[in-house]
Amino acid sequence: MRPSEPLVDLAGLLGERLEVATRRFKAAGVYRDQGEDRWVVCEGEGWSLRLRANRAHAESSMRVRSWTITFESGYPNLEAACAAVGIALTPSLDSSVTDHRSLRRPFPDPDSGRTHSLTGAIKNGAVQSVTGFDEPPDWLP
Repeated sequence: MRPSEPLVDLAGLLGERLEVATRRFKAAGVYRDQGEDRWVVCEGEGWSLRLRANRAHAESSMRVRSWTITFESGYPNLEAACAAVGIALTPSLDSSVTDHRSLRRPFPDPDSGRTHSLTGAIKNGAVQSVTGFDEPPDWLP
């Protein structure tokens, strides 16, 4: 893998049909239904991805509503972690790993024009996982 290539590409994943996402990540059938949600686990070299999908209404297809990627090795800041999964974030003053347990950022989707929520979880001084949600940030004023 060349340094400019992402570890895995999660861009455009929120709102994607579940069957398209599972083909994209070659999910090996690790599915679990819980209530109206379906959870799928996909794994690759150096990462593990959990997808949560559900239907907007009974006749619609299952769509990815959130994802969490966990890294075998962490990243020094949220931008670096997001770059590793094909998501470009504009630099922020609060993106460096600090004593906080998590980092939160708005996550613009250029394809849909919507703004999603993005969080990075910190462990042992590095961003160890990133989660994207298909809803706007509830922490913004």
